[in-house]
Amino acid sequence: MTRTRNMLGWLASLLVVPGALAAQNPGDTVRVNGETVAQFQRADSSGVYLDTGFIPFDQLGSLEIRTGFKRKTVAGVFLGAATGLAVPMVGSSLTCPGDGSDLGCVAAWGIIALVGVPTGAVVGGVVGYSKKSPIFEPVAFPLVNWQRGIGVGFRLRF
Repeated sequence: MTRTRNMLGWLASLLVVPGALAAQNPGDTVRVNGETVAQFQRADSSGVYLDTGFIPFDQLGSLEIRTGFKRKTVAGVFLGAATGLAVPMVGSSLTCPGDGSDLGCVAAWGIIALVGVPTGAVVGGVVGYSKKSPIFEPVAFPLVNWQRGIGVGFRLRF
């Protein structure tokens, strides 16, 4: 009875999975097992065909599709502003006397800081905008274990 149930579950998964994977378009970029990035070609009941070769379902730990890119603009603004502030602070500590007797030196580095922070923020924002990181979303596929039957897994993302 258990063997029959496992076989029916396996056959049902063959009907479900090609539909879920068939929603991917040929040429879509996918990430396999968290590290291999390739172009999706097609999928059938035995596995996934990529431009790098065939991968059977029993060798897939995870399959993700690239859905877009995320730009790093905000991180670039903060990093640029921090750099624009750190350079005058280090420069003033190295060149101005520690007792504060040379107010001209401190004022000069203060002006450099007033110019450096916004300049660094703008430059960092432009550099951050040019940097993109891909966004990958998980794709459902069957988990087949021939000794224990079939398991179905899913991920929830909030």
